[in-house]
Amino acid sequence: MINDIRRLKSHPQLSIRLLDKSDIPQVTALRDEVLEQLIHPDHYVREDNVEEFVLDNIGFHSASRGHTIGIFEDQQLVAYAMLGFPTSQDSDNLGWHLTTDLTMLGNVAHIAGCMVRAKWRRKGLQRLLLIERFELARSMRRPTCIAMVSLLNDTSRRNLMSSGMRIGWVGTLNGLKRQLLVLNLEQPWEFDHESIMLIDYLDLHEQTFMCTQGWWGVGEFLDSSGQVKIVFARRITHGHSDSVLQHT
Repeated sequence: MINDIRRLKSHPQLSIRLLDKSDIPQVTALRDEVLEQLIHPDHYVREDNVEEFVLDNIGFHSASRGHTIGIFEDQQLVAYAMLGFPTSQDSDNLGWHLTTDLTMLGNVAHIAGCMVRAKWRRKGLQRLLLIERFELARSMRRPTCIAMVSLLNDTSRRNLMSSGMRIGWVGTLNGLKRQLLVLNLEQPWEFDHESIMLIDYLDLHEQTFMCTQGWWGVGEFLDSSGQVKIVFARRITHGHSDSVLQHT
């Protein structure tokens, strides 16, 4: 866990630390700046109560259900990423879409919002913050990391999948077309790449069907016409029930 301020080896002019309530004004300002610049509004839909959402994910107080990691240039927040800790009883625990096992649901960590100031994009900060959240989730004994992504947000999906996350559920959440990407930090998964299916990245119906049949999105493929396809494969369980989330 990141308890103290430390410099980034990749960018020595930047520092990283966990945020607290005093950082909320900078968090909300950066959120507004990034959301105004979104290529497509479906990439990120604002919460009904932004202040409550941000406070809910800032640690170091009794009401916190998560932590937020911030990266600073001097005293200015240039990037942040949230990690949520839902309880096994919470209706918004994304694990409910994959299992009804309360023990497994108690192991879930939400890979939540990540915002990077325009000046610092395409410099590896999003990937770095993802790795930091994996380490934080591991330290909090939340090995099952789940992220929710718009079907249209190919950049975020690509970053998540390049870090080991796999598409385990596809469907409609609150009227929005979404993919859930999952990674178990304690038990790496194996997939049968000998038998794969290629599905158009915007085909909600086919992706949903594949997931209900036990297939997982494991990568991307650019076909001869330049269209993005999601590569689906079956997960190998070696003939036994493993201690990771299962499709319901």
